[in-house]
Amino acid sequence: MPPIRPSRFLLQIDPGLIDRIDDYRFAHRISSRAEAMRRLLTLGLAGAGVLDDEVPLDQVIARLRSASED
Repeated sequence: MPPIRPSRFLLQIDPGLIDRIDDYRFAHRISSRAEAMRRLLTLGLAGAGVLDDEVPLDQVIARLRSASED
């Protein structure tokens, strides 16, 4: 069975929000805007209780913190 490829999508965001995403990215030393967006989406989904129930929120946050230290 071939590996599942991530989906791509186009998202329009106002410049002010892009600036805030970039601020988050640089503050956490994240290498790309795309990775910053993935982390912010993961945090948002986890906080909203929509993320996979198998991964507790504290583990999601710990993983993100660990990844941002790399």
